[in-house]
Amino acid sequence: METMIWILIPLAGIGLGALAIYTEHRRKMAMIEKGLNPDARKESTAQEKLSGALVTAGVGAAFTLFYFLTGTSAWALLVGLIVFFVGLGRTIAFFYR
Repeated sequence: METMIWILIPLAGIGLGALAIYTEHRRKMAMIEKGLNPDARKESTAQEKLSGALVTAGVGAAFTLFYFLTGTSAWALLVGLIVFFVGLGRTIAFFYR
C-alpha cells in the first residue's frame, strides 16, 4: 500500500497539470470564438495591487508570529521575514508611484 502512494502522487500531479492545460486551452478557444483576444491582459486596479501587497505582508507577519509562538524552526522566521518585507516593499512602492 505504501508503494502505491508513491505511484499515485506523481500521477495525480501529472493529471492535475494536464487538466489545467486543457481548461486553459478551452478558455482561449472560447474567447477566440467570441472574437476576443485571449492574450490581452486586464490591468490590475490600484485597489487590487494594494490588497495583494497587504495580504503578502500579512502572511509574512503570520509566519513570523508562528515562529515566536512555537519556537519551531529558524526557517519559519526566515520565510516570515522575507515574505513580510516583500509585502512591505510592495506597499511602499504602491504609495510612491
